Amino acid sequence: MMDFGLSGQNIVKLMNLKYVYFVPFGQDDYEKKPNSLVAHFDMVIPSIESAILGKQIQPVLKEYKKENT
Repeated sequence: MMDFGLSGQNIVKLMNLKYVYFVPFGQDDYEKKPNSLVAHFDMVIPSIESAILGKQIQPVLKEYKKENT
């Protein structure tokens, strides 16, 4: 279950604004940091290209998978 508290409410408000676009994001560690969100940085360029066309890349909320380091 995702509970982002006040941050989640603010994100939803921003998502309803015109000309505000998001890089897809997800929870990086839902067990230890249930309110933490991390952008999918590999999606920055595609998000910018899409925003230039007036489109929001979908889905905005994506599963975040940590890479083994």
